[in-house]
Amino acid sequence: MRRVRKSLSDNLKDPQLASLEAKFPQLKTLLSRKVSRRQALTTGAKAAIGVGAVVVVGAAGYVAYTSVSPGGETVTTSPTTTATTTTAPTTGGAKPPFPLKFVHWHYQDAIINSYVERFQNVYGEWVEEEVLDNANYNTLLEAKINAGDKFDMNYQNADAALRLVFLGHELDLEDMPGIAQIKADLYPSITSAYSTIDGKLGGLPYFVSTRSATTANDKILDQYGMSGEYPTTWDELWDIGRKLQAKGLDKPILPHWFAVWYGLVWDLESELGGTFNDPDLTKTYFGKDFKPAFDPKAGPLYDLLKGWQKLYQDNTIDPIALTWGGDGPMVTAFNSGAYAFNPTAIYYFWAANDASQSQIAGSATLVPPGKGLTGVIDTGLYQKPKNNSGDVDRQLRLIKWFGYKDDQGEFLTAKSWFKSDLLNSGYKPVINLKEVQDAIRERMGDKTEQTLKALDEHIARMSTPFVYKSPLYPEWKQDVGSTILPAVVTGSISVEQGLQTMYDNANKLWQKYHGT
Repeated sequence: MRRVRKSLSDNLKDPQLASLEAKFPQLKTLLSRKVSRRQALTTGAKAAIGVGAVVVVGAAGYVAYTSVSPGGETVTTSPTTTATTTTAPTTGGAKPPFPLKFVHWHYQDAIINSYVERFQNVYGEWVEEEVLDNANYNTLLEAKINAGDKFDMNYQNADAALRLVFLGHELDLEDMPGIAQIKADLYPSITSAYSTIDGKLGGLPYFVSTRSATTANDKILDQYGMSGEYPTTWDELWDIGRKLQAKGLDKPILPHWFAVWYGLVWDLESELGGTFNDPDLTKTYFGKDFKPAFDPKAGPLYDLLKGWQKLYQDNTIDPIALTWGGDGPMVTAFNSGAYAFNPTAIYYFWAANDASQSQIAGSATLVPPGKGLTGVIDTGLYQKPKNNSGDVDRQLRLIKWFGYKDDQGEFLTAKSWFKSDLLNSGYKPVINLKEVQDAIRERMGDKTEQTLKALDEHIARMSTPFVYKSPLYPEWKQDVGSTILPAVVTGSISVEQGLQTMYDNANKLWQKYHGT
């Protein structure tokens, strides 16, 4: 089954875009260039963006998704890879009879290559990397699975990862040596998020972050006499926005409301979980039987969306976000200094404090989750494909090397991503490592302890929706983010109409995957 995605308008003559460009002229340059939202941090990518190197990091595959049925039939469009690299071991001794194959998206390719080489040198191994196009990663990976390709480890995002386990294409890691200690080192929220329906670990962490964690612009708050006035709940965030409006700040909050599933949908899940004390969203969203738990005519989700319509109508949020098809423009816009608050990914808070690309470096604060201002999990996993090269011991050793510790007992990749992009690993000990804290202190200075504490709290308390364990979710979310929620927020359709469509679609997919 092919899911057709409608392109969002980024018409440079749009009046909202023109208004925003008046605040920061570099936006026109950004929107006139087509750059994948998950391109690696290369000089070429930065030049293509042309706005002081907007850093877009983390997971891939958020843009395109192709459904794979349990029967295995998939329709895709021109599945192409971007690179295949084979490196034979450089140590002495016999070469393995066949390579281990590692499939991943583009991000910090040079670092990944160096860790592959080190793995090979330590163990006399042979690893072949296959790098898939970021924007179509999920589609391409599932096309490879349907084609019968063998590979030994791959990246995947949480909901897509557990979907592949459910469908039998990926295996859990309960047979990994040392799995009990690995689980003990993980935050409980991560163990829960990565566990399958029957409680088995579906992968090891590549990175862990949270959306939408709220970032504050201290310059704006100081300017309007509200220094240090940070919200502790979502309702308080909107109330502070209204206070800033009353003081004369136009559209004070830049929401995470771009019209794709990881924009509006993740903001919805963040606010729903935090506001109603429902971290797995089984009371307000989808139950543990994966049936929709929301009422199209009343209840928490209905009330939340009515509130969103009001925020849109009153311009407490900047509606420009709804015209964007990805998070690159959002990062650029907030880093310009025009807004007081931006619910965003934690790694974009890190970018906001980078003086090479942000006008508010040193003045951006990661707001703690407080009483209920939490986000939803944003994460990537290392997975164990079922159709692999055939040597399980070698396969598990490779996954453990990248997803846990190296031969020296060090959190190899976990430390790298934390130090370079504030990407948590999901392992509790990593945030306390001196070299990690020193790297954060270099950028955050006096805000280091405050940032570390807020970061730790966000990862520990973020929402991890139970419905991510069902294969229905990756299909259901697409239309919700790209068409239904934008229409609800703008008032093109009523809240009840939107929720009824979401409810009906969820029930159809439930029948497909869980019905008798």
